[in-house]
Amino acid sequence: NKSLQDEIAQLKSFSEAEIDDWKANVKKLRQSVKRLQDEIAKLKSFSEAGEDDNTFENSRFKVEYSKAAAPCVQDELFRALRLFIMEYVKAESIEEEKGMNFFKRLQSEAFCHPNEILNEIQYVAQRLWTTDLKLCNGRTLYSILNEVIRKDEGEILKHAAVLSRAINELCIAGRHLKAKIAFPPDECVYRGGVMPTEHLSFFSVGRQYRVPMFLATSFQRSTAQNFCQSAWSENSTLDAVIWIIHVDPAGRTDEMELCKHANLVERTKFPDEKEYLFVPFSVFTVKIVYLSSNPTYKRPHVIHLDAALDNKLKSETLCLAPWS
Repeated sequence: NKSLQDEIAQLKSFSEAEIDDWKANVKKLRQSVKRLQDEIAKLKSFSEAGEDDNTFENSRFKVEYSKAAAPCVQDELFRALRLFIMEYVKAESIEEEKGMNFFKRLQSEAFCHPNEILNEIQYVAQRLWTTDLKLCNGRTLYSILNEVIRKDEGEILKHAAVLSRAINELCIAGRHLKAKIAFPPDECVYRGGVMPTEHLSFFSVGRQYRVPMFLATSFQRSTAQNFCQSAWSENSTLDAVIWIIHVDPAGRTDEMELCKHANLVERTKFPDEKEYLFVPFSVFTVKIVYLSSNPTYKRPHVIHLDAALDNKLKSETLCLAPWS
């Protein structure tokens, strides 16, 4: 095998200095490839519609939300809640009686706080969002609401928009009251969960996108880790993930630099969770991604994001996250 022998002889003829130069060139080439990949990822994030045609701009939720008004009194809120639940059980082929029972349990829980019912309806919406009461199929109200917003279809969106308006009284409209404004102590918030492996590629460094649902996070990393462990324990075929969402540090001392579309949920059955809630279709930019070779809850992927200061200043045609 003369040709192979000739190749071996040629390799042996290289000096150590030549080999070192070759290694250095390979390293530089790899760095160039990495920079090129990062630039491609950034270019993708700047595209108007991302990977598909679904955007906030052409969503039905935007249309219904623009027509909806925030409830001012309890009967407006509970009417929207009842119609929302009944539309959902109809679509899921669940008996109307079970849907009505779920509504009555939610209503009864809310009436445990009569002053809020009479004078602070926005806090009633907060408590509805954080309730752990479940429909007969095991779903909580917040999980159903987020599913409806993600699907973006059907008459149910009209009622989802009213409920969202009510919850957003906390996140947006109520922020003019100084006592309601909270700044994350770590200058970031945390979210834990699971994700199909095929969606990891979406979260490329530099990509900017919107999340088509309410995004619940926490001031505390331990809370996110607990949610991550719980979600992974229920479905270990998915990858465990911790999201770390950074906010502008200037917001600690400058109220004008606080994120304009998120706030701490104060009226809740679970105050220890320190939930920090972002409104639907909030904008984030991928900052850093650390992938795990064995993404269990003990060694999850870690994805760092930058939260936009103000959703209104961002394009409505940004791509939508397939998972969050």
